[in-house]
Amino acid sequence: MTSYAQHFNARHNQYGKLFASKLNGKIVNRDDYLYNLIMYIHLNPVSAKIVKRPEDYTYSDYNIWIGERVSDRPWDDQLRTYFFRNAQGYYQTVNEYLYRKNV
Repeated sequence: MTSYAQHFNARHNQYGKLFASKLNGKIVNRDDYLYNLIMYIHLNPVSAKIVKRPEDYTYSDYNIWIGERVSDRPWDDQLRTYFFRNAQGYYQTVNEYLYRKNV
């Protein structure tokens, strides 16, 4: 990627990283925003028609959230418990959402 960036920058009279301005952080300071963000992250591969079910997407931690894999990150369990009580509650919420949206 470094040589590509150097070539691109030379050709377009630019400098620096090519994708530096593409990523922006955003503070999550409301529960409803965090709830929707969690759902969006796990359901985006389904909405984009990459997979039919969120548990089929290899690069997601959805299977941790539904209790199929173990996490070494305590915030997974804390967030899931805060919003959905447990793994089964989250699984049920996601499936109800998918059924309503007919994704």
